[in-house]
Amino acid sequence: MPDPTQKTHPLHAFHHNGLTARLVAIVSLVSVAFLTSPVVAQEEREPGWYDTAELSFLTTTGNSETDTLSLNNTLERLWENSRFKLSASALRAESSTSRFSARLTDGEVVIREFTQTELTAENYAVRSRYDRDISERLFWYVGLDWESNEFAGFDSRSIGLVGAGHRWWSHDTSVFSTDYAVTYTIQDDLIEAPDADDSFLGARFSYEYKRSLNQSTTYGSDLILDLNLDETDDWRGDMNHWLAVDMTERLALKVNYRLLYDNLPSLTAVVVIPEDRAVLGNTILAELDDLDTALSIALVVSF
Repeated sequence: MPDPTQKTHPLHAFHHNGLTARLVAIVSLVSVAFLTSPVVAQEEREPGWYDTAELSFLTTTGNSETDTLSLNNTLERLWENSRFKLSASALRAESSTSRFSARLTDGEVVIREFTQTELTAENYAVRSRYDRDISERLFWYVGLDWESNEFAGFDSRSIGLVGAGHRWWSHDTSVFSTDYAVTYTIQDDLIEAPDADDSFLGARFSYEYKRSLNQSTTYGSDLILDLNLDETDDWRGDMNHWLAVDMTERLALKVNYRLLYDNLPSLTAVVVIPEDRAVLGNTILAELDDLDTALSIALVVSF
C-alpha cells in the first residue's frame, strides 16, 4: 500500500529543488561579494525608542488581476545594557481571474464575464524579545513568537524561548552574533498528523549579521533554526538576506530574499478520484511543500 503522505510529483519536486539550489547559490555568491567589499563606519545608536516600518505593494490589472500587500513594523527600546524588540508582519495576496460565457439570444451572441477572486497567500507573525548584557560579549534573552500561516498548514504556532548569546564582534562597520535557546512550541495544525504532538520542547540556534558597504548601503543576513527535541526529524529553518539603500535620512529602499524550510511540513487533504469518476473516492493525506521562498522590495520609514 502506498504511503498516504508521500508526495506524488517527483518531477515537479526535482525542478523545484533545482531552482531553489540555483537561487541559494546566487544569494551565496552575492553574500561573498558583499562580505569582501570595502566598508564604512555606521553611527552607533543612543539609548531611546526606535521604530522602523516597511511597506510593499504590488498590483496588476487587465486580463488577470493580482494584489499583494506586505507590512512589517519593528519597535525597539535601547538602554545602556539591555534591549527590547517587538516586530509584527502581515502578508496578504489575492488573485482575480475572469471567466466568459456566450449565449445565443434572439439571433445575437451575448457574452458575459464573471470574475472570481481567490486568496492565494496570507501570513501573520509577531515576535518579541528582551536582551540583557552579561559582559561585553555575552548576553541572555527571553522571547515569545507567534505566527499564523494557513497556506503552510497551521492556524497558530506559539514559541516561548529563553537562551543566551555571544557577540563575536560589534564594530563600527559590522555586527555579528549567535544565539542558543531552549524553546517550547504549541502548534495548531489545520489537519493533525497521526501520532503528532501539538506541543513539544525544542532548541533554537540563530545568528544575525549586518555590515555597512558604503555611506548609504547596508547588507544583512539572519538565520533561525528550530529543532523538535521529541522528534529530531522535525526541524525548521528561516533565512533572510537583505540589502537596504538609504534615499533620505528617514527613507530607504530594501530588497529582501527569504527562505522558509520545514523538514516535516504540515499535511493537506486530497480526494482520490476513481477511474470511472462516478463517485468521489476516499480522502488521503499529503505533505505540503517543504520550502517557501519570497522576494520583496519595500519602502522603509525609520523614526
